[in-house]
Amino acid sequence: MKPWFGAFAALFFLVGCIPPQTADGNQSCQPGDRAGCKTRCDGGEPASCYELGRALHEGTGGPVDNKGALAAHDAGCQIGDGRACHDLGVLLLGEEGGTKDDARAQASLQRGCDLGNGRSCLDLAELYGSKRLAEPSQGARLLSYERGCNEGEPIACNNLGAIKLSPTPGPADPETAARLFEMACTQGSADGCTNLGSLYADGRGVEKDFASAAMLFEQACDAGEPRACFMLGGMYAEGAGKVRDATRAIIYWEKSCKGGEPVGCLNLALAHHSATGTPRDDDKARALLEKICTKEETLGCPTLGIMYLDGDGAPKDAARGRTILELGCDGGSAVSCYDLGVVLETGKGVAKDATRAASFYKKACDASYAEACDAATRLASKPVMQ
Repeated sequence: MKPWFGAFAALFFLVGCIPPQTADGNQSCQPGDRAGCKTRCDGGEPASCYELGRALHEGTGGPVDNKGALAAHDAGCQIGDGRACHDLGVLLLGEEGGTKDDARAQASLQRGCDLGNGRSCLDLAELYGSKRLAEPSQGARLLSYERGCNEGEPIACNNLGAIKLSPTPGPADPETAARLFEMACTQGSADGCTNLGSLYADGRGVEKDFASAAMLFEQACDAGEPRACFMLGGMYAEGAGKVRDATRAIIYWEKSCKGGEPVGCLNLALAHHSATGTPRDDDKARALLEKICTKEETLGCPTLGIMYLDGDGAPKDAARGRTILELGCDGGSAVSCYDLGVVLETGKGVAKDATRAASFYKKACDASYAEACDAATRLASKPVMQ
């Protein structure tokens, strides 16, 4: 009679020889084993074609070979691996070093979606929503998002929810949006949790519930979503769903700002300037505002410009203040345009110029800033001085 551990060792050996399997149970080669994957791909094993394509594209086990990756993924896609169709589509979009061919990319992503690959459905929806196709289709885009969501792709659920929440292309449907955001959140999308939290905070599509909103924002913030950290900071600042705590609000706004959320930086700057939850520190406030007052991001320009114009939180410097407001206005900040109108109408650090003031009010009004529209109307009604 053989020792029991010998039988166990034999069983272990046999188990160790079983080749890797994909999530759907299909066998594949060892990831990164180019020679083995090619042999098995040539033998008609779709998952091995996918693994070969990955190895060639990522440079695993040898140099990067995108041409070979295209061929391997194409073979895998043709014999039924949805992941191969997806990666083929991405390469054909030219986004990861492949050869740009939007028509073939569309066909590959469509096949991947038909094979049940949620990422293919998602990227197909994004392609339909872009201007890259000769005939973009909103209906096909929505259907692709829906199919991706049903296949467990959380971003597809979230994006479809965002469309349902918008009044275009059809009437807003916040109830459906809430359901989709919940699906996205449950499947791991921090964006989905944040969007669902916003609905709970606003009472749109769901009953207003600040506690649920705060819980969702905290979950998403912990997952690294800076917008959720900003929202959670607001809950602490307002005492909505959380005990009012200005210091904790600062913590979350700082986390939001570091994560790249401009409005988090703005609130943090205002807190430092007003000594809310933290000692007053105008140097920190200005540094934060300068971070979000650029050609690309203008949210901080109105506050920073007024600081210099008023000499409150910054050395009084009217010329610098106007320059900052002009930067913001040129970058699309309606508030900066409005503030420039006020400066020119009132002669704040500059000669009065009603004509230029009116032009800035109009620019801000055209950007849907209601206060500027009122100012433009008021200025237009004034009699012209001879």
